[in-house]
Amino acid sequence: MQSRKQHRTFSTDAVRKTIRQNLATHEWAKKMATQHPYADLNDEKVYALMPTASIKWVGLANELAGCPVHGTEIKAKGPDPRYCWVIDPVNHPYKLKCSVEGEFYPSNDFGSGDRTSGDFPDDGTGYVQNGQRYYFLGEYCHRAYIMYIVPGMVALAQMYEQTGDLEYARKAALILYRIAEEYPNSTDRRDRCFDGSYGVYSGMLSDRIWSSEALRKHAIVYDTIFDALDEDPGIVDFIRRRNPEIASAEAYRAYIEEHLLLPGIQAHFDRVVSPNIGTVQKALTTVASVLDDFSDRHPNSLDIIRWLYEKAPGPERYFFANVIHKDGSSFESPSYDAHCRSEILEAGVIMERLRLRHPDELPEKKFPDFLHHPRLREFINHYAAMICLNRFPIRIADTGGSPGTPKSHWKITHNMVSKELMDRAYREFGDPSCAPALIEPDGSVFHALDREPMDEQIRADAETVLAHMEKTSEIRDGYKAAILRRGRGEHRGVVTLFYGAPRTHAHNDPLNLSLFARGEDLMPELGYPMSWKLGAAWESNIFGHNTAIVDRKDPERHHHWGCKLDVGMAHAFVDAGPVQLVDLEQEPYRITSHRADDDLEEQPSYHRPTDGRPTPQVDVYRRFVMLVDVSKEDFYVVDVFRLRGGIEHHLAIHGPQGRASLSGVRLKKQSGGTLGDPTGHYGKPYVDDLGESALDPFSMITNVSRGLLDGPASITYSTDSAGVRFITLPEEGTLLEAGDGRPPANPEQYKLKMAYLSRKGDESLSNTFVLRTEENRLSSQFVTVIEPRGSKAVITSAQRLEAKTDAKGEVQNAKCKMQNAKSEDGAFEPVCIQVKRKGGTELIVMQPGYSARVVEAEGFSTDAAYAVATSSAGRPNRVVLFGGTFARIGDFSLKLNAAILRGKISAVDRARRTVRIEGFPDKLNLAGQRIRFHNRRHSAMYTIVSAQALADGAWKLTLDFDSCIGAGKVTGVADGILKSCGQMVFAGLVPKGDGTFVDRYSEYVGATVENASGGGAFAIRGITGIIAYYNQPHDVHIDREAHPEANEATLRVSYPEGSEFFVYDYGVGDEAEVLNWATATKSGDSWEVRSVGEGCRVSIG
Repeated sequence: MQSRKQHRTFSTDAVRKTIRQNLATHEWAKKMATQHPYADLNDEKVYALMPTASIKWVGLANELAGCPVHGTEIKAKGPDPRYCWVIDPVNHPYKLKCSVEGEFYPSNDFGSGDRTSGDFPDDGTGYVQNGQRYYFLGEYCHRAYIMYIVPGMVALAQMYEQTGDLEYARKAALILYRIAEEYPNSTDRRDRCFDGSYGVYSGMLSDRIWSSEALRKHAIVYDTIFDALDEDPGIVDFIRRRNPEIASAEAYRAYIEEHLLLPGIQAHFDRVVSPNIGTVQKALTTVASVLDDFSDRHPNSLDIIRWLYEKAPGPERYFFANVIHKDGSSFESPSYDAHCRSEILEAGVIMERLRLRHPDELPEKKFPDFLHHPRLREFINHYAAMICLNRFPIRIADTGGSPGTPKSHWKITHNMVSKELMDRAYREFGDPSCAPALIEPDGSVFHALDREPMDEQIRADAETVLAHMEKTSEIRDGYKAAILRRGRGEHRGVVTLFYGAPRTHAHNDPLNLSLFARGEDLMPELGYPMSWKLGAAWESNIFGHNTAIVDRKDPERHHHWGCKLDVGMAHAFVDAGPVQLVDLEQEPYRITSHRADDDLEEQPSYHRPTDGRPTPQVDVYRRFVMLVDVSKEDFYVVDVFRLRGGIEHHLAIHGPQGRASLSGVRLKKQSGGTLGDPTGHYGKPYVDDLGESALDPFSMITNVSRGLLDGPASITYSTDSAGVRFITLPEEGTLLEAGDGRPPANPEQYKLKMAYLSRKGDESLSNTFVLRTEENRLSSQFVTVIEPRGSKAVITSAQRLEAKTDAKGEVQNAKCKMQNAKSEDGAFEPVCIQVKRKGGTELIVMQPGYSARVVEAEGFSTDAAYAVATSSAGRPNRVVLFGGTFARIGDFSLKLNAAILRGKISAVDRARRTVRIEGFPDKLNLAGQRIRFHNRRHSAMYTIVSAQALADGAWKLTLDFDSCIGAGKVTGVADGILKSCGQMVFAGLVPKGDGTFVDRYSEYVGATVENASGGGAFAIRGITGIIAYYNQPHDVHIDREAHPEANEATLRVSYPEGSEFFVYDYGVGDEAEVLNWATATKSGDSWEVRSVGEGCRVSIG
């Protein structure tokens, strides 16, 4: 059979020339020259490396049991808790070596035909001991293929490409042929798949995800050695002795295509392989380019491109609307997004090169250019924003290492995207902002062998960018990450909060707080799970994060993807210079939603899910955080977590690994056991207060102590170079519990002091499922002052103050003892605290909800939602006011005309990212402010880039991001419904059939839909569907209450079948609000004032 491929398309003459010139000219290139031990093997040994696929291959099958002799001790000794066996395909084929004492498993010599000898035999079906099946051979085969044989083959091909030595090409060709011999297909080899017979998600030789990247590497190797098959007859001679049908180089090529590449392509089409979005675009675009086949044989390159644009996981036609948020983020943890989604950049480069060779077959009108989509640039910018202190990624969900990961692991960097792809972006876009990411930690420039060096230009651009670059506070409201930054150089500090909901690789981390300062991650996350089987009990469990927990309940997730339940919203985000503020709300425990409560199903406040634990109905889950600068070097954070619902509340606190000490409280040491059970054992389930078996972080915490707090108490964590102190200002009845937490997958890797503040309500209700009433719901406000510190503390004391409030013309005492709130935020008492430190004192009032209550404490009075007064030597020198009309201390007053600026959207220009707002007053300083658009179902926050006051009194605002959050093609219409089919990963509205819905996860609730020309605008209730890596029906449900005219006939006019629709974050008629604020700072005998509006007034006397 004739092969389809006719020439090299990746390893071109130009690429080889560049590689070899670099190797001959530059020392850095010589250090990068590929070497691999397989190059020293003879052909027979190389050919024998690939294991048979006739037995069951497995991955991490013995993850919990470990070794049959040494158990889980192997996890502490091995190179990685997951991959703890030592493998050597050359010297010990079909053997796993225990990393504890070095014995081999299985005991039989499978490669020589022995199936039964020894104490631990495995004939391919596993070895059973005490009911546990150990897949020694299956584990070996899979790991040998993925981690040794494929990388070795790639290295040999690279060595040939770099040197032209045909011996390396021959060895690579032999391995590639052996892989093709074992590779599954849909016919006679369907039983060789990784996870059962050939079918949906069965994978090929590896699992459904890794099989795609493996196929890409196979294709690259095929392209690289393509000409060598003619130049070295020894390749065909060797294989012909084993397979007489391979009698020529052409026969070899046809065999590789028919038995490896084409089955791999078809496996993607059949959903046998379903990899990460981004990875599949890079992999299959590569395969399409390697084959370079636009003939009438199928599947061919055109079939691949069509599939990638219309049906692949994350179809490219609407990739940047349905996969990438408005701020450039995506739908998984930052590390997965930065790694997998970034590969769309490489796919775009390959696609455009393929288009250059075949412009008629790949017209841009039919296959749009996604490489130059503006949101790709936003993507790169986003993962620069997610870096803290030029070193640490914001570790949300499955991101980063554990608290035991040494600081040296986190290299200096400026972007989470790989340097390989940042270099590609720098060259493709000519964007100097990419240059800092190309500077290595040692000051050298990143290089790729196949690209000409650009050291001087990169250095010059990096120096220019860094000289003018000053990262400021920002809210990434697409991903739902709030980032407060302060200081420069070694005095930088960063506070982050996460209020989002990744679709996959998620943790239960609602409103999680992180702190980076003094060169350290001071509130580290537990990181990527060391074990998929134990991750829910430790790393991803809500008790392992710096957040709040209700009724000891890990919030529900939906379906096997681990999808989180809700997306939070930002009420306020203000950078006022010396004081910064963020106010966020989320609903991790909700059963119904305030965003669309008239459409969502009504349920009792408790329901019993499949795990047997009741989910509490919590109607207030809100966190507001203030960053207060006190000097060039120092700052502190005020954290208030407000909860209502359930009968028990916890606030989890942990700092970095190191020394931990407590003060201000007497703790009684528990005689043994765990935090979950005083008589329990580490790592074992315990019986919770509902009589259910629970395995969670409480099972992993030992050396427990606890005590009731009767005043401020401190928990201090110290490393060799920095530390952090948590000063808790408790409400009545707050209990502090602390112990040593260790990860269950590898208890020896690290030990972390974990602390929990808790309050209980009416315990008689703890095992009932009654509807919670306003009288029996527990309400709490956990107040903590957090101080990053060096060798000495700056804060000398912090205390909660008794305040007076005047809400309705009468003054009443408020001691902040809140057990039974009567309504929403207005029922919570204001938080008033005093922080004394070296050089001054802060009085702080925080009472979100904008109730306009006048609060007075220690001579400081205000009606603001948040206010700070700083004094030195008894005299005020700084006053900051957010969301209020006045703040007064002593004889000084700061006044504003309005607490909140409110208006409505009257017009939008999507292409220019502008909105027209009516209702705002004139004379405003709006540029740089955050604006919130909202309706009864939807909330979104943007930054105002520029503002223009119009002659008719309206404002024209230019915003930072494009407002498109979804797109698709109309396949039909019905009354109130646009029908579509595609992959909208941010959908999640589930219809019940009676006109109501379950909103599991839908960022589209309350958004606006428009057609391609901007007409047919309707507010929507949401879009049906859940995340799936294949096309599925998506119904766009119009809000019929707001748009009774949206019947089938009307919709058919605006949205004919085959037309496009676009979903936007806001629309005409949505409310717009900006939190008004002002700062006044004493400078000599005068006061310097900054404010949003010009109605700010200062008075003395």
